[in-house]
Order: sequence, then C-alpha cells, then structure tokens
Amino acid sequence: MDVETLTNHISNLGKQYFDKACKLVLAEIFNFNAINIDGAYDGGTDVVTINAGEREKAGYQITTQKTDIKNKAYNDAKKSLEKLSIEKFYFLTTYNLSEIDQRLLENRISQELGVTANCFSPRIIAGLIINEGKLNRFLEVVDYPLPRGHGNIVDLKEKALHSYSIFVDTPIFRTVSLQN
Repeated sequence: MDVETLTNHISNLGKQYFDKACKLVLAEIFNFNAINIDGAYDGGTDVVTINAGEREKAGYQITTQKTDIKNKAYNDAKKSLEKLSIEKFYFLTTYNLSEIDQRLLENRISQELGVTANCFSPRIIAGLIINEGKLNRFLEVVDYPLPRGHGNIVDLKEKALHSYSIFVDTPIFRTVSLQN
C-alpha cells in the first residue's frame, strides 16, 4: 500500500480507530508511553505520556473534527498550557491540512503560546507508518479488512499444483504410468 492510499484510509477513520492509530504512532514509532485519557476533565489533552513514573509536560490532542481545525488546535494547545503547564503540544487530525497550513499552525502556537508544537495530518501519519514498517500493525490495530503483506503465502490451488508436479516426477508414479 502506498502513502496516498493509506492517507485516504486514515482521513476516513472514525474516532475509535483513529485513536488507536494515533496511539500506535505515539507508542511504537515515537516510543512514548502513551495512555489515552480523553474525556471530561482531561485538561485539554487526549493522551498522557509517562516517563520514569512521571507525567511528561506534553499535551496530545487527537481529533476527527473536519471544521475549524486551526482554531481547535490553537484553543486545545492554549487550554493544555493553562491547565497542565505543558512544554510540547502534539495535534493529530484526520483532516488533511496542507504542509504549509501545518507549519503555519505550528509556528503560531509556538510563537503565541511559547510551547513546541507538532501537527500531524493523515499524510504525515501514513508516511510514518509506512516508513517505520508498521503497516500490518496499523491494519491489525484498526481492524481494517485490507489485504496484508504476509510474505510468500501460497494459496491452496498453487499448493495442489506443486504437489501434483512433485508426485508425477517420482519413480513410483513413472513405473505405474509405463505399465498402463
């Protein structure tokens, strides 16, 4: 599967599966000990990361919202900063922001709020998953009914053909067929 196809799949994920995809990226690609805490009183962050038994000063917002994305990212970063005193902010969305919009949004959050910001659109998430060899893991996590790359798996008909070819070439079979 290529990045473009995976990008399309990610941009159409529902909240539950997108949360799982984001946790895969955070935990298995960035090696963050990511715990989903999304809900009431979450302090403006959907995920908490723990390092050496302590909560890291980072806010993670995951959204499938398709409108007013830039304001949502900014407002969530501001809320996380006020309530949790974060130093880094990660924004992961199913909305396809352009590279320019992502960089401008990161810059605005960094400049105005004084925290490091990272925005991940479906294209970035897809690129990370493919580059790090996590495609099969992603398909498993989101329970996607797509063909998976499993190496050299041979189907039943091909196995039967190979077995017959080997059987025909054995000395016992040649003796029997010569007598007939």
